[in-house]
Amino acid sequence: MQRKVMTAVAGLLVFGYCSIAQAYHYNFDFVTGEIGISVNEAHDNFSLTTIQPLLVDTDFDPAPSGVPVSYTADMDLDLTLLLFGGMISYPFLFEENDVDLGSFEGIDPSEWIGDGSGPVVQEGTYMMNGSFGDYAVNDVELDYYVTFSPDDTVSDRYGVDIDTFNISGGNTEELLDGLFAQLATTGLTIPGALDVTAFLTGSLDLDAVAEATSEPVPEPATMLLFGAGLAGIATRTRRLRITKSEPKPGGTSSI
Repeated sequence: MQRKVMTAVAGLLVFGYCSIAQAYHYNFDFVTGEIGISVNEAHDNFSLTTIQPLLVDTDFDPAPSGVPVSYTADMDLDLTLLLFGGMISYPFLFEENDVDLGSFEGIDPSEWIGDGSGPVVQEGTYMMNGSFGDYAVNDVELDYYVTFSPDDTVSDRYGVDIDTFNISGGNTEELLDGLFAQLATTGLTIPGALDVTAFLTGSLDLDAVAEATSEPVPEPATMLLFGAGLAGIATRTRRLRITKSEPKPGGTSSI
C-alpha cells in the first residue's frame, strides 16, 4: 500500500512538473518593409513608423491567458539604414539570443492581429515598469496606433502599418544612450538626433515557459510585449552583437 501511494505521489510530481514546464512558441518572420526611425537630440524619445507596411508571416502556439509565463526572445534582424536621402546604405545584422523579456500573463497574438477576416486597429498607451534581464525599465510610456491587415494571398501573413509607436519618459534616455554607445563601437557615430529610414527583414522568435508562482503577474496591454522586446533589446548592449558591412564607396560612418 505504501509503495502504491509513493508511486502515485511520484506520478503527480512528474505530471505537475511537466505542466509547470509547458513551453509555448511564437515566430514572426519579417518578409519585407520600410520603416522610419526617429530619436530626438536629448535621446529621451524614440519613434517608429512604417513607410511601407511590414509584411509578417506568423506561426504561434500561444500560452493560455491567466497563466504566468516567462518570455525570452531570439532575434535575427537585417536592418539597412538609408542615409542622406538613400544615397548611402548602411546594413546591420542584429543577432541576439535568450533576451529575457520578463514574466507576463499568457498572450494570444490572435487577440490583437485578429482572426484573418479583416483589418484590426490597435491603439493605446501603456506605462512600462519591470526588469528585463539584468536591466530595469522605469516609467517608460509606450504610445501606439497599429493596423494589422491579413494578406489576401498568403495564409498567416499580415501587413503591419505602424502609424504611431512612441517610447518616451522614465529612463528612456538611459536606454537609448546605451544603444547609441554600442552602435558607436561598430563605427557608426550618432552625434545627436536620429531621423532615418530603413529596410527591415529577418525573424523574431519568442519562447514562453509557464511557471509556478504565488505572486500576481501583470496582464500585458496589446502592444506591451513588443515594447518590452524593444526595451529589453536596447538595454542588453553589453551582449548585443551587431555585424556591420562597409558602406557604399564615398559613404561616411556618421549620421
